[in-house]
Amino acid sequence: MFPIFPKIYPISYFLFKYLPLVILGLLIFNLIHKKFQAGWGKKRFASFYFAIVVIILFGISLLIMRFKLSDILILPVLLGTGIILYLKKQIFFPYKFKCLNCKAKLPMQRIVFRDSNLCIKCENEEDKTNSH
Repeated sequence: MFPIFPKIYPISYFLFKYLPLVILGLLIFNLIHKKFQAGWGKKRFASFYFAIVVIILFGISLLIMRFKLSDILILPVLLGTGIILYLKKQIFFPYKFKCLNCKAKLPMQRIVFRDSNLCIKCENEEDKTNSH
């Protein structure tokens, strides 16, 4: 599509070429969340917000190549994105690897799809206390 751009805009072209695949993967991941969890949970929102950030990066890399701007302009955008992701890590990365109550290692399905971040045993105990 842009044959000369890889030599002139290596960073922007790399982002332009591979970010659509990342966006597609994130949106498929978001749809898989719908199968395992009704409604919009924290983890489904996180994948959706992350997809929005990636779409913005894609758009900025496209604008840099389209208007023949310097490829160095993408670096402050990447730095700003990294800072935003770090400052808002509770929103973008709600995934916990250990149970919040007993600190047991969580299986992958619980890490990815369950908003409670609790193991099966602790979640059952919490459900029993909430039902009484």
